[in-house]
Amino acid sequence: MDLQTKVSFRLTTNRVMENYTPNGRFIGTHEYDTNVKNLSEFRNFVTNFAKAARFGRLDVDKVTYLINIQRNVMVYDADDRKNFKSSTFPDKSMYVILSTSDKLLYISDIEPLLQKKANDFYMPKGKFDETRPIYIESFDGYAAKYRPLTQNGVAKDVVIDTNLNQIWPIANGESYGTLIELLSKSTEKIR
Repeated sequence: MDLQTKVSFRLTTNRVMENYTPNGRFIGTHEYDTNVKNLSEFRNFVTNFAKAARFGRLDVDKVTYLINIQRNVMVYDADDRKNFKSSTFPDKSMYVILSTSDKLLYISDIEPLLQKKANDFYMPKGKFDETRPIYIESFDGYAAKYRPLTQNGVAKDVVIDTNLNQIWPIANGESYGTLIELLSKSTEKIR
């Protein structure tokens, strides 16, 4: 028996875009779901995702995308060439919000941004304080769902730019350390 491990990071996005029929019936959501092996592959994912958003391959660039990152450790027997059995153990997970524009988004930015895709899109003034940055959860061609970024005991949003630099809650011009630390753990020892 020769036990080996592989580490992968499962990346999923929450609602790239919601889909509805012409009469308003909800069909489903488009989401990204992929695996990367290390920090370098994550950087490539972010670069390609941002390019796809900017050049219209995601139907609309809503600028902010929540990316869930789940570290998984797979243990397998390298000598098992018959059954190829393995066990996967979920490890740490986290989420970040990617800004494809490399800056924070505010309520006043929503209407000009989304009118590029839907010319008749109109957004009434929101209830939130206009000085707080926001996260656009989804856009279906008619309505945008958004919420203010939070930094409280329950939810702690972190916004990164396409270079993996943290731009919220603190814009320090440095890579987001917790994310880099998680993605750098690309090996696992067996005991």
